[in-house]
Amino acid sequence: MRVISFNAEGLSHAVKKGFLDWVIQQDFDLLCIQNTQMTDHDFQNNFQIPNYYAYSFENYASSNPKTNGVAIYSRVIPKAMITGINDFHLDSQGRYLQLDFNSISISSLLVPGCVTDLNSSQEKYHFLDAYWFFLKKQNRKRRSVITCGTFNIAHKAKDVACYEDHKIYPAASEKEQQWMDNILKQMQYVDCYREVEQADCQFNFWENEVNRKNNIGWRTDYQIATKNLKPQILTAGLYTRDIFSRHAPVIVDYEWELTQ
Repeated sequence: MRVISFNAEGLSHAVKKGFLDWVIQQDFDLLCIQNTQMTDHDFQNNFQIPNYYAYSFENYASSNPKTNGVAIYSRVIPKAMITGINDFHLDSQGRYLQLDFNSISISSLLVPGCVTDLNSSQEKYHFLDAYWFFLKKQNRKRRSVITCGTFNIAHKAKDVACYEDHKIYPAASEKEQQWMDNILKQMQYVDCYREVEQADCQFNFWENEVNRKNNIGWRTDYQIATKNLKPQILTAGLYTRDIFSRHAPVIVDYEWELTQ
């Protein structure tokens, strides 16, 4: 099973840069997109992929729904779809979409803020707290889970370039790194990419073209999975050859057959 996660920063913009042409060639099973920046109507009517079922969740909290938004393309029809994390205020912003299959749940997640935003902490921490309790409830169901998303957190010092210069930002702070630590240790999830690749300077977000050229970046986009899936992780990588947004797609192959 191939799962791809990608923060499009506007799916229509990414498509113009060749994203759909590229992703169709990847023979994926699930594609989780964050930051679609479009209405569900626009998504369903203009961004279908042949032989895949498409699901989306827009931001309906704002007079401008063309912010946030998450989506999932699936090769298999799911048994159920869940929108939101049981927080009325946050769930209206189009930040979480989950598809349930026979024995696994796949979700697309968009945490508020950005890596260098010093003013978004209150909303971000509200979301992280709500998501923590949502995961605790989800764990009681004892299902296999893969969450694909933009967490806007650099888990370790090696996940951000020039760490000493960037640790002033919330995304590289001890508080947020500890939150991610707790997800992986207390919740017993695994960081799928790091199960395969331990090297430094492996980033999937760059603030601008100059930083990208010099690889001054952050690793803020993840696929995390329940611990039972750890032995099923075959390969993991970050696709950086083509530029579709400031984020790079995260690709993980699992020894798992997706069924309804």
